[in-house]
Amino acid sequence: MTMPVPVMDDITIGTLTADPYPSFQRIRQTASAVWVSDARINLVTRFDDIMTVEHDHGRFASTNPGSLMNQVMGHSLMRKDDEAHQIERKAIEPSFRPGVVKNHWSPAFEDISKRLIDAFDDDGETDLFGSFAAPMASLGLAQVLGLKNVAWQDLAR
Repeated sequence: MTMPVPVMDDITIGTLTADPYPSFQRIRQTASAVWVSDARINLVTRFDDIMTVEHDHGRFASTNPGSLMNQVMGHSLMRKDDEAHQIERKAIEPSFRPGVVKNHWSPAFEDISKRLIDAFDDDGETDLFGSFAAPMASLGLAQVLGLKNVAWQDLAR
């Protein structure tokens, strides 16, 4: 018999954004998976359970028409399983082969990281997330997607 997962109505997107780790610890102590109402998702925090969910597409499909990701981005590769996933993955996979990453993406990402570090290197201290992690992720994504003249803050939203 399948049991419904516990519902956690008191965990908010704001709580998860500000500091997710206390919530993750509470979830791990409560159950293998919980429904977080504010985010409209099931969260799974235990490694073995995550691996089961990741590999058992029969019981845990990636498709979720009501997901916030689908509503914002459309039906992406991350929300597809099996053949549908493989078709799209094969289209982008050549751009991420080890040789391409080593010879093309690594130098591009290294350049971005050097520019970001140079911008705060002489300050003595910085907020690593705001000065490096967030812009690095956004600028790296812009590089991969070929986006020009896009502020990293616009991609980070």
